[in-house]
Amino acid sequence: PYSEELSETINMLVGMKLLKEIITPTQYSLFRYDYELTTQGKKLFEKIKLEKPDLVSSMSKKINKLEKYSTQELVDLAKKVSGMRSISII
Repeated sequence: PYSEELSETINMLVGMKLLKEIITPTQYSLFRYDYELTTQGKKLFEKIKLEKPDLVSSMSKKINKLEKYSTQELVDLAKKVSGMRSISII
């Protein structure tokens, strides 16, 4: 589901040159948005790893748990947690 807060945060990180936005056209005039750390973003991450190793370790463990889910499962989980109902198309 769309999150305005997440969108604003990503836009801020792109504006700060910490994330690079890659836009790929898909079917039906839609676009896929991918993000990767820039060189500056990688340097900041390395600094955070040194200063807050427990935080990085905790986040890495949580990310590893999420990687076992498909995109659709993650969307369904996000909707469930947020209280949004899914729309079924028959």
